[in-house]
Amino acid sequence: MTIFSATGHRPNKLYDAYPERHGYDLLVNYAEYCLKLNNVSSMGTGMALGWDMAVAQACSNLRIPFVACIPFQGQECQWPKRSQEYYKFLVSLACQVVYVCDPGYAPYKMQRRNEYMVDNSAKQLALWNGTSGGTGNCVKYAKSKKVEVVNCWDGYVSGLKLMGIEFKC
Repeated sequence: MTIFSATGHRPNKLYDAYPERHGYDLLVNYAEYCLKLNNVSSMGTGMALGWDMAVAQACSNLRIPFVACIPFQGQECQWPKRSQEYYKFLVSLACQVVYVCDPGYAPYKMQRRNEYMVDNSAKQLALWNGTSGGTGNCVKYAKSKKVEVVNCWDGYVSGLKLMGIEFKC
């Protein structure tokens, strides 16, 4: 049984470029494809907007157990109301919920969450375009810990092109 962790970009680097095409639904479908392709049996996800939540939804759809690895209680408090409600729904589907740090926002808590996920996984399922930032930091940490990183980015962009969607991010 291989335990994966997920890391990936937020909506602004994924589907906000084409919201009229139901970008989040496409992302969930792609996450399902990646989970099947990599024979994922369990997953840890940080439950951030974008790839993390799409992976959680895909796990639920495929009946793959997932752990919601949340950086701190209240992570979702500044999000739009609809996103907060969806987040709470997805968290309710998790087989386990882990709050990595004490409540209250601080930027370092996202990295601590990433480290927790990597330290508790054998492989990482990334959706990373190669840029710096939180996803890049997580991938770098995984590589430093010799955790295999499966980056799904090229397939994501290629799939969008096949559907006639010009990727703008």
